[in-house]
Amino acid sequence: MQEKTRVDVIYETIRDRICVGSYGSGEVLHEGALGLEFEVSRTPIRQVLQRLAYEKMATVRPGVGTIVARLGDKDVDKYLEIRCRVLAIVADLKVVIAAPDMDRVDALIMRGRRLGDQPGADKIWSMIRDLHVFCNGLIGDDLLQHTDDILFYRTAPPFVEGIRRDPQGAATLLRDDLAEMEQLAGSLDMSAVFTSRARMVRRYGELLLVPAG
Repeated sequence: MQEKTRVDVIYETIRDRICVGSYGSGEVLHEGALGLEFEVSRTPIRQVLQRLAYEKMATVRPGVGTIVARLGDKDVDKYLEIRCRVLAIVADLKVVIAAPDMDRVDALIMRGRRLGDQPGADKIWSMIRDLHVFCNGLIGDDLLQHTDDILFYRTAPPFVEGIRRDPQGAATLLRDDLAEMEQLAGSLDMSAVFTSRARMVRRYGELLLVPAG
């Protein structure tokens, strides 16, 4: 695994803040303030903001700066469907690098069992993100892997909003997801694993992307 650079770490930190709503839609990401926080010059911060803009998690607005982007409902639906199809392609072509590390699967399962009856939204999101990171790491084609990763984070903010609206429903679905992963990963049928991923992404979308009431 390639070692992360300082820019990578800053990028992932800011990206996660956008996902969980610490930086809200339309909020300006100030280069100077971020440079002071992370103790770096404006150059690496500018690289991070350019990357966020490229991946459509931020928008560069002339005269204002880089602001946190907000996808419309139609865009969220579109990117969700594209991601499902990418995962289906991975399943059809069986482009995986190896059998899964069952110790990591077991660790995810145990974390899911410790969620409790009333888990917090942040804990559920952390589990969903880590499950994505694990499965994404199994994809053996760099283009498909990168596309899946971009689409996951691009649609993450509305997903997190959905988790906050219905944490019980999200926790139940996450447990179903982990149980299916445990069964399929144990069989070493990677095609079935990614067919399941595509199906589960749609189920998460159906539950989490429809506002309550």
